[in-house]
Amino acid sequence: MHKETLAIMTFRKIGLALTAALALCAAPAYADTSIGGGVFWTHDGSTDFGLTGSYNLFGLPLVPIKIQVSGAVPFGNGGRFAASLEGEYQIHRFYAGAGLGAGRMNSFGSGGAMYDFFGGVRVAPFTSIQGRYYGAMSGSPGSSTYLGVAFGLK
Repeated sequence: MHKETLAIMTFRKIGLALTAALALCAAPAYADTSIGGGVFWTHDGSTDFGLTGSYNLFGLPLVPIKIQVSGAVPFGNGGRFAASLEGEYQIHRFYAGAGLGAGRMNSFGSGGAMYDFFGGVRVAPFTSIQGRYYGAMSGSPGSSTYLGVAFGLK
């Protein structure tokens, strides 16, 4: 065999081994779902009660990070919402993370791209205190700060 053929075969074997290792590292989602209620303070000056929720898609066991989707809906003037794809790091009772998504946290203007940061602490079984910040990537969607209680399998 030629040296090029051996090199290609070796490269393919390494690639196959890395692909298999990555597939084994991505653990299936376990039932890590939460729903919470609390207070939203938006930068347009309103204070509203609302709901948040998250659903774990999958975890990475070698790196203790979970990938999840989340949503937030402040009740009040005119159809505010946020939805994002997030990464969450958890250690003992504490968790924190960040995400990217879309939404509208203003009572005026249109929706657009948003980012979020969040953190929380479990205070009892299936109960945690959680804070979130939603920010706009441009001025139109607005921003909001959230503090509330989340219930679920976190």
